[in-house]
Amino acid sequence: MRPTTSNANTDSLLAMAVSHHQAGRLGEAEALYRQTLDLAPTNADALHLLGLVTLTRDPVEATQLIAKALKTAPKNILFLSNLAKAQNAAGENSKAVNTLKRVIKLDPKNDAAMNSLGVLYAGLRDQRKAEYTLRQAIKIRPDHGEYWNNLGLILSASDKKTEAIEALEQGLKIAPDYPVLLNSIGAVHRDMEHLEESIASLEKAIAKAPTYFEAISNLGVSLNDAGRYEAAIEKFEAALELNPEHGETWRGLSKPLMTLGHKARALEACEQAMKLAPGNIIALWERALVNLLSGDFKAGWSDYRARPMVNRKKWPPPDNPVDQAADLSGRHFVLMGEQGLGEELFFLRFAARLKENGARITACIDERLVPMVQRMGFIDNAQSKTTPPPKDGEHILIGDLGWFAGWGDITPPPVAIAALEENAALIRQRLKNAGPGPYTALTWRAGTKGPTTLYKVAPKTALALAVKDLPGTVIALQRNPIEGEVEGLAEELGREIADFTDLNDDLESMLALMEQIDRYACVSNTNLHLAAAAIASGAALQCHVLVPAPAEFRWLADGEFSPWFPNMALYREDPAMDGQKWDGAITALGHALRDALKQ
Repeated sequence: MRPTTSNANTDSLLAMAVSHHQAGRLGEAEALYRQTLDLAPTNADALHLLGLVTLTRDPVEATQLIAKALKTAPKNILFLSNLAKAQNAAGENSKAVNTLKRVIKLDPKNDAAMNSLGVLYAGLRDQRKAEYTLRQAIKIRPDHGEYWNNLGLILSASDKKTEAIEALEQGLKIAPDYPVLLNSIGAVHRDMEHLEESIASLEKAIAKAPTYFEAISNLGVSLNDAGRYEAAIEKFEAALELNPEHGETWRGLSKPLMTLGHKARALEACEQAMKLAPGNIIALWERALVNLLSGDFKAGWSDYRARPMVNRKKWPPPDNPVDQAADLSGRHFVLMGEQGLGEELFFLRFAARLKENGARITACIDERLVPMVQRMGFIDNAQSKTTPPPKDGEHILIGDLGWFAGWGDITPPPVAIAALEENAALIRQRLKNAGPGPYTALTWRAGTKGPTTLYKVAPKTALALAVKDLPGTVIALQRNPIEGEVEGLAEELGREIADFTDLNDDLESMLALMEQIDRYACVSNTNLHLAAAAIASGAALQCHVLVPAPAEFRWLADGEFSPWFPNMALYREDPAMDGQKWDGAITALGHALRDALKQ
């Protein structure tokens, strides 16, 4: 930071300012830079250096100051490079790109400018240019670990995960003492669901840099995803000792705490995350899940409005709940479906109170549910959500109903839906052709993997073994089974399995099946919501629900029953039992099925 121009009246002030600046006394430096500019308003060095001092506090002013310096020295590469930093900090990324292009035109071998330009392209979602520019930076300086790291992260963001790992590992060969590469390798492996590789890489990063906060926190995430919850808690807490102000790490800590049943501590971690990042809707949503899992439904439904899977710009959350005793005559509520089939069936139960208080109800839902929902009794009109909704009503997202309809901590039961006789007759005949009763159906996998989606899986072989010796017919109800999966299961068990998996695409027939089978052992899925509707309408079906850890909110964090599905027995994966997490649940399920037969 040496001045490049000289002025007899300003040299002394500028030299003192630079001395303070280099010593980190930024307040004193700023005051002296401003005094210098009072004497010499166009002093390029003072303008540039004052811009650097103000950069973190006011990037807009920094941009203006450095741009002014460039009027005097338009080809100064240092000025241009720092102008690009200021423009980026001020959110003027397109301008920053153009500034860095000027740098590279003046200095075609400027690898630092190319690296910065590649990162900017990535921020502008131009992955092709980002990758090309970073590769150019690496050609000029292949020994720079940061460049390899940035290239790897950009390849990963472009869904080129394997190429990303290759780039990061190549960088590690050239810069073996740069632990950031190991941290990134661990993160990409986790995205690829290579959890053991992720954990190993992150542990190597920490071995090289024991106080590497990001790697320690990342390791907590990977351990949690691998189901090693106690170890995950330990790493998150170690990371927070290094940086207690990191909201995302507090949010990460809440997950294994809740999975292991430490409800109060999980809630405290969510509160800390929200305190440190008040605008983080993910933290608010996860606090909702903690409260719902803990049985504090009133607080949970309030926060659930922050769920990230809905577009709140299009569907703003309602401001006020409906009073439980309010007369709603003359009001028309248009309920907008969201998420999946099971979610829509689950949340519609909350609309009953609106109807009881005099409102008119229109449900805009998945078209496959329309005929069933029309039979619920309190829905005036059901239509496909792909059809334009009525304009005369108050539009409410279905997931907001728990809060909006004023249920508080009350848990309304599932809504009864009776199967159509024509479907029931066809199912009776199909069951007869499949084999003798009693009929036991199985589903072992449901949902999709993702940060805001639900994925549930139970060990199918163990599940089937629990029903191996039961009399009657076993039915496979797995949606989208892997090719040969049902046949392989039948071969393992040494008995035939009736394949009814096609009914997942015919909800009316699936509802009829739920009315007529005897037992359903499954993970939570759309069919389970149809089973609840069938039981509410009088079916004698027994449902045995396998609940993976962490549990989704409707099954609560613990207990053998859920207030949302009071007629269903729950069998929980034990997250504390390393390597034998399902043993107790499967054993209990087998005993329950046999006891039911004795009765």
